[in-house]
Amino acid sequence: MNARVLGISFDPEKVNQAERSGIDNSAAYLKSWLSALPEAERKPELMSAIGSAQKISDYVLSFAMKLEEQLDQQDDERSEAQPEPSALASARYKVKI
Repeated sequence: MNARVLGISFDPEKVNQAERSGIDNSAAYLKSWLSALPEAERKPELMSAIGSAQKISDYVLSFAMKLEEQLDQQDDERSEAQPEPSALASARYKVKI
């Protein structure tokens, strides 16, 4: 089955247009804020905002990394708790004899 048969439409061009629109909107938003600041304050304020955004990003990503480690540990614990399929097969074989 393909997307058309299922009634799911996907137009990569529309996705690209939406992405460009989002970038254009962000650029316009930043431009409006920068134009509101006096020329001498623009660069320091922009650099401060970028630094703050980086700190926030690092903070959020640290939780994502911790969550990923926890999920990996849970997967490891589950795989250790379950016997290998070959061990199950040999156990069944021994029971039948």
